[in-house]
Amino acid sequence: MHWQKNLLCFFIFVECCLFLNAAPFTINNNTRTDSPPDSAEATSQLIELDNVNPQVSVNTPNGVLTWMSGEIHNITWSATDSNLFPNQVNIVLSMDGGATYPTLIAVGEVNDGEYSWTIPTMTSFLAKVKVIALDSFGNVGSDHSDGTFTVPGQIVSVTSGIAMDTVDPVAELVKPDATTVGYIDEQNEIQWSASDNHLIDQPIQLQYQKNSTAPWVNIQAALENTSSYLWTVPDVVTPEARVCLVVTDTFGNTASEISNSFCIKHAEPATPLGVSITRLNNQDVRISWNAVTKNIHDIPIQLSSYQILYNDTSGPENDSDYQLLAQVSCSDTNYEFTPTGTLGNSFHSFYRVLAIKDYDKRSNNTPTGLVDSTKKAAFQTSNHSIINRLKQK
Repeated sequence: MHWQKNLLCFFIFVECCLFLNAAPFTINNNTRTDSPPDSAEATSQLIELDNVNPQVSVNTPNGVLTWMSGEIHNITWSATDSNLFPNQVNIVLSMDGGATYPTLIAVGEVNDGEYSWTIPTMTSFLAKVKVIALDSFGNVGSDHSDGTFTVPGQIVSVTSGIAMDTVDPVAELVKPDATTVGYIDEQNEIQWSASDNHLIDQPIQLQYQKNSTAPWVNIQAALENTSSYLWTVPDVVTPEARVCLVVTDTFGNTASEISNSFCIKHAEPATPLGVSITRLNNQDVRISWNAVTKNIHDIPIQLSSYQILYNDTSGPENDSDYQLLAQVSCSDTNYEFTPTGTLGNSFHSFYRVLAIKDYDKRSNNTPTGLVDSTKKAAFQTSNHSIINRLKQK
């Protein structure tokens, strides 16, 4: 019986060896290689996914202009993408400066870069359009008008004997001008004159820009023709600010004027008052002054610090002769500071107290910014004659 069991084990071993020595096969890219006879082979098609949004740019309307209800104007754009649907351009309208786009203008428009739009009966001084493009992978690209345009919304009936008005209004921007200085967070008056036989109820639009290349920002989109408006100056430090006046009549005629460049800056602190000097001995003095709590326009201000400047030259007039002696922190009381050893052997000793408001957090401890009126205070010179007389004794 043992030989029969051994023979059976031998046959099982031989069959296993034959199976293990069979030709191997692998599957790569859905293709079986070294396949056994009568096997089927299949190769899948490679598909490249697109996750890039279409590039869209609105060309018109794209700035300050007026379109009347009932008129026909072209909305123009460009939209590019390697897989762009030919009929998947949608156009929507905003009447609140781009905050929302609730109104459909066109759906499934051909991407030919132009849509002829009949302006509906509406009123908006902050109108914008947005163009949206979709590609075959579901990617979406869009762009909207850079600036707002106006649809006054008034329909003027022309009776027999009354000619259509094609004359632009007369617009003149009086203030600001090149001499204007606007102080941040304070009110500055804009003045203008505007006239026309058919002005709308609120014909005035006011805008400003930081410089000649910056976008225009609305100050007020629709104002009555009151000839002046108190504008709260924005927090923009610039020597090249400009204001634009736009006037519109009921026939859609417009006129505009742009001011000369003017300066916007922070208001300086008021000059420190009550500055006095007391000699303590042959080397030391005490400097005292009243706290500064308002700026030059009598508006409350919280200072950053005071600087004590000193020079021992022949006169107090030259700013470059002064050196920083100390930086003093602020409180709500009167101040005094006692520098040591500043009298020395000089015949004259001059001191200045500067009130500092560091608007942009520069923490500049040097007096080099003395003439930088957008950041530094004016100064108060101490009573030099006291030091002169005391040093002669």
